[in-house]
Amino acid sequence: MSTLNLIWSKESDSSIAIVDGRIDSSNITEFESELASGLSSEDTGFMMDLTHITFMSSAGLRVILQFANIFAPPKTFSIYGLSNSMKEIFKISGLDQVVNVYQTKEQALTALKLERANSPGQVVKH
Repeated sequence: MSTLNLIWSKESDSSIAIVDGRIDSSNITEFESELASGLSSEDTGFMMDLTHITFMSSAGLRVILQFANIFAPPKTFSIYGLSNSMKEIFKISGLDQVVNVYQTKEQALTALKLERANSPGQVVKH
């Protein structure tokens, strides 16, 4: 089984999953389950820190898309810390058009604050 670790933190009413390791078919069920169990119904936002991801299969991309749909507006879903190769995968797959992608946690938090300052249902383009 591939090594995968998740560490959770909280920022206001949003949960942040710091993901470390590989996401592939050997641990995709664990990844999906740990994400679901780390979130609560009170969370209006969800951010994933992928800075320490060394590999992600298409199954991992599917799980990210699934959580992007769960946290669709008026909730928020963001990813930050993608490596250059992961940015390319997000671009080729079109996920960068569906998921808010930022370089850093600070940029993701700033965008979150801006989105919440707008009226419900109004989306800020990134």
